[in-house]
Amino acid sequence: MTNENDIIVVKQEVNLQVSEQIEFKAIVTEVDEKLFWIGLPRINGQVLMLQEKQRVKVSLVKPSAFYSAETSLEEIGTDSSKFYGLAIPEHFGQKKRKFLSAKYATNVKFSTGKQSVQTTLVKFSAGGLTAYMVPDLAKMLQSGDDIYASFRISNVSFNIKVRLASLKSYDNIHYCGFEFLYLLPGVRKELDTLANVYSRTSV
Repeated sequence: MTNENDIIVVKQEVNLQVSEQIEFKAIVTEVDEKLFWIGLPRINGQVLMLQEKQRVKVSLVKPSAFYSAETSLEEIGTDSSKFYGLAIPEHFGQKKRKFLSAKYATNVKFSTGKQSVQTTLVKFSAGGLTAYMVPDLAKMLQSGDDIYASFRISNVSFNIKVRLASLKSYDNIHYCGFEFLYLLPGVRKELDTLANVYSRTSV
């Protein structure tokens, strides 16, 4: 368990769930002694409507861990940036990440022996990467061919075999997560070092 004081902070993105089916996203806009305020949670054009005292699961991702807890809606605001005031949980469950993750925007090219597709990297770790999904990449994934990802982090070039690990959509923006395969220990260590550097500016 982890104390909440350094977890819920202004500008932190949080996930809210009232059921297992849908996870809504919102940004923390203000934190006071007992409450944290968020804008209206949305996902794919839908909004999350809550009633006072309704219980809701809140979760968030930090570079080194995933945190989750239960909270309740204590106040409904009148400002769009302070729409819901939720109780700051006394404790968060914590699940440490195997590898530190960092946001980093750069081009990434996915290639097979037959075709290549370029899109934008969103974040990376020593274990994998997340990128924006584009139609040509979706077609490539359906081919069943081996796929390699080529990208540069801080002037260091990488060309790594990858495997699709996840597909997610937020506000009609589609993301794909890939796991790195067959990494040499030295390459993994270099990626982990870079993730440590860039995670300091990508909380």
